[in-house]
Amino acid sequence: MSVPDDVLNVWYRDRAVGRLTSRELDSGFEFVYDRSWVADGFRLSVSLPLQIGTFLPNAPGTRFFGNLVPEGNQRERWVRELKIADTDFALLKALGKDCAGAFSILPVGAEPNLNSGYIPLTDEELAGYCLRKGKPAEKEKTSIRFSLAGFQEKLPVHEIDGNYFLPKDATGSSKLLKFEVPEYANVPLYEAFLARLYQRVGLKTCVTHYRENPKGSYIDIQRFDRYLEGEKVERLHQEDFCQALGYPRSQKYEGDNGPSFASCVALLRKESAVPIEDIDQLNHWLILNVLAGNSDGHSKNLALLQERSNPNRWRLAPFYDLVCTGAIERIEKKLAFSIGGQNDPENLTRAHWEKEAQACNLRRSTLAALAREWAERLPAVTRELQAEFEQSHQHVAALQRVTQVVEQRCRRVLLGLS
Repeated sequence: MSVPDDVLNVWYRDRAVGRLTSRELDSGFEFVYDRSWVADGFRLSVSLPLQIGTFLPNAPGTRFFGNLVPEGNQRERWVRELKIADTDFALLKALGKDCAGAFSILPVGAEPNLNSGYIPLTDEELAGYCLRKGKPAEKEKTSIRFSLAGFQEKLPVHEIDGNYFLPKDATGSSKLLKFEVPEYANVPLYEAFLARLYQRVGLKTCVTHYRENPKGSYIDIQRFDRYLEGEKVERLHQEDFCQALGYPRSQKYEGDNGPSFASCVALLRKESAVPIEDIDQLNHWLILNVLAGNSDGHSKNLALLQERSNPNRWRLAPFYDLVCTGAIERIEKKLAFSIGGQNDPENLTRAHWEKEAQACNLRRSTLAALAREWAERLPAVTRELQAEFEQSHQHVAALQRVTQVVEQRCRRVLLGLS
């Protein structure tokens, strides 16, 4: 019996979840849940509720799958090195055994091998990744396969007794390593610093450590969609807000006809198990993005995370991909989410903050009051954290640029609120 090459099976651990079929129209996929999964499983996405029947290619929910694949240079590299078609389906077929969240996507006839173990990542190999800015060595190009969305090179690893290990097959990883970005200096440093800064002022962020290697710096990020059960890495499901709201990855920015901030607030109000707390976190994130110079806070940098104790309850995931883009030359400074229709962070006024609050069904003064509070407090917190980084790391002088951006942004926001 021939194996169809236009069908992939979706798995949760060792259970069949559904079937994904390649189509030429629109999003390029049809999806149908397995009947047994509908009986006692959980949804893949807000936009893919449990149902008997097929989600057609023009259904917003099928865009969930296209949002799982890499973008930009990372996508081009996989297509070139694996010699596959430049389609979402081909990439999922080649890389889908280890996706973000809890599911594996495999060709018909294949089953997920979750217990293949790990391969040690030697110091020499890690230095090579640092030197190559995350790209695998020639001998590793086709052996280490995983599908994580985004432009930046990422390496999934598991840490045991302070040492890194590469997962084999579909064995779980607990951390991601991210390296320097070609043509853009200090991205790992800026990301580690902002993750710590946001955490310092009360936001939930991914635990992120800045590491210095003679061949190049990198960051070590704890995955929020993985947890340890004894010594085994288990998966939690998650989906970014593009997936949940049924948008393709090409529309992750509001300016590209993507979700608005108000639509993200509405999503939490409807889907979060504790909406008041999660919306408060999201409001702070929006304001800190303005004040800390992070203009790349788009809808794929927000996610819903499944609760460990209840697979049908969802919370706002810890914040991730927090980078002070304002400190990096040649990067767009306009905000990913406009505020009251204004996407220039230098020209926000009280009227913009109040208009955005009303669009989110918040009290009119909510965002303006928070913006004032943090514009007054954040510069001192930033300088304090910079001093801590300088004491614990050798080469972090570039953080002065971040501090300058924060101080300038805070002054501008306070001026606009006066």
